[in-house]
Amino acid sequence: WHQLDELEKSAAPVIMTERGVYAGETVIGVSAGFLAAKTMIERTATSDATLLFMGETGVGKEVLAKLAHRLSSRKAKPFVALNCAAIPEGLIEAELFGVAKGAYTGAVVARPGRFELANGGTLFLDEIATLSPLAQTKILRAIQEGEFERVGDTRTTKVEVRLIAASNVELTEAVRAGTFRADLFYRISTLPVRVPPLRQRREDIPVLLEHFRRHDRTVPGFAARAINALLVYDFPGNVRELERMVERAVLLADDGRAIDLRHLFLETDNLELNPVMGLTSDGRIAAADTADDRDDLVRQMLDLIVDGGGSLQEMEQMVIREALEASGGNVARAARTLGLTRRQLALRLEKMQPNGQAL
Repeated sequence: WHQLDELEKSAAPVIMTERGVYAGETVIGVSAGFLAAKTMIERTATSDATLLFMGETGVGKEVLAKLAHRLSSRKAKPFVALNCAAIPEGLIEAELFGVAKGAYTGAVVARPGRFELANGGTLFLDEIATLSPLAQTKILRAIQEGEFERVGDTRTTKVEVRLIAASNVELTEAVRAGTFRADLFYRISTLPVRVPPLRQRREDIPVLLEHFRRHDRTVPGFAARAINALLVYDFPGNVRELERMVERAVLLADDGRAIDLRHLFLETDNLELNPVMGLTSDGRIAAADTADDRDDLVRQMLDLIVDGGGSLQEMEQMVIREALEASGGNVARAARTLGLTRRQLALRLEKMQPNGQAL
């Protein structure tokens, strides 16, 4: 009982009501995949049919579940969320269905579970595939019959809830493997909604960047190369990872200066060692240090000179400016990046100044 009490204190249910709740739950996206999921929710807004959101961790399944609740006729009633994977197996039944007075030593009062808290509203069960077979059986009965017993009680409690479930694993495979009940799967998959990962809806990245840049700092925006890097990054953590990256970058960026690569990808210390960076297949930033990478870079610069009417001097100045920007204006660091001494770089900077003065 003490363990259950501590768990409830640290993982209190998320309960949403209509007034003043959704200010931080804006649903944002312009990609075809995201709009398809959103359209499915809007078309079934008046229905009490069970929704099943499928998609990788961090794609925004709970945000969409809250949208479904907000658009439904139950919007004035509670929205209760539970991450099934966060509850120990021995306590999941008590979390879902509550505890009767005297069920455990120290259970001096009865406690409602998530089904009771969501009565009349919406119950969102995230990572439902992690539930034990016994918990799956009891959930199936609760949603089919609309009733259950609290732990340690013989009386039946009746509830009326709309269930929304989510899974980051393929439930059809879990059914075939025997780890998920087929009858429960068919019961909760009335309206399956697949939420694509962020790497498959890159059109959403620019609008999400502006949405997440919300801290009270004077950061005007993002450097072009930072946006370009984010547009090709694979985001294994999906939207949640992007949000954390932007939150961190806003805190690290200087007031009045744009967010750059070094603010977004802290784990890549070699950013200041080589201004020509690329992204590896697993999403890490790395120097373009292979022969093929260097050959491609040389060809690109040559094309700029021949086709664009530029000059070798302009290419050199472009590289110097990039190195200075990457080093935050630190001339000595930029010089090391370029393989020059500080004096050599200072002489080049003098020539770049229209009035002949060094930086």
